[in-house]
Amino acid sequence: MTSISLSNCVDADSDEPRFRFQLDDLAILELAMAWPQLSSLHLGPTGWRRTSSTTLKGLKHLVQHCRYLAALSISVDAVNPPDTLDTAVDNIPTRCNELITTIDFMDSSVRDPCDVAAYLHFLFPRLVTIRREDYDDDALESWTQVERSLVSMNKARVWQSRMLERNIDTTTTKPYQVLGNGCSALILTTTVDSVGPFNAA
Repeated sequence: MTSISLSNCVDADSDEPRFRFQLDDLAILELAMAWPQLSSLHLGPTGWRRTSSTTLKGLKHLVQHCRYLAALSISVDAVNPPDTLDTAVDNIPTRCNELITTIDFMDSSVRDPCDVAAYLHFLFPRLVTIRREDYDDDALESWTQVERSLVSMNKARVWQSRMLERNIDTTTTKPYQVLGNGCSALILTTTVDSVGPFNAA
């Protein structure tokens, strides 16, 4: 891919491209590093009409380098999501994106909706709405399952955060860790002095 300039670019839109193009994960990395101020990215009006060269792992580059990104439309290959939680964590960037609540995945292919939703939730903890082209009923149903899982995960995240704030005594032990820079995803630590009504019987 030719080097990209325009480091102050904040809105990239290819809804009416004059030529066909494919972006793989490396190209997404180059784009993200070249446009750190990017707030809106729309790649293609409906997708590629063939399997995208961008995978779910490519999205981490946008999260890592484009901290102001608030709108995203992109076709990805979500057929092979990270297989396990350990594999996923190894590929999670040091920050997450809490600005994005909706992503248009256009004609993206998908399999294993639960795994896809889990990975997306790590990257975009406030993501609750998935938009997609509806020409493929099976894929549309799979993305609908992804969206339902994201909604449930987001509710659990909010509930967990409120529970921790209300019930856990943090004066002697920090009961949770913040993932990334400003990310609100929470992980309970192994040693907690007091957890209110959740103490072991």
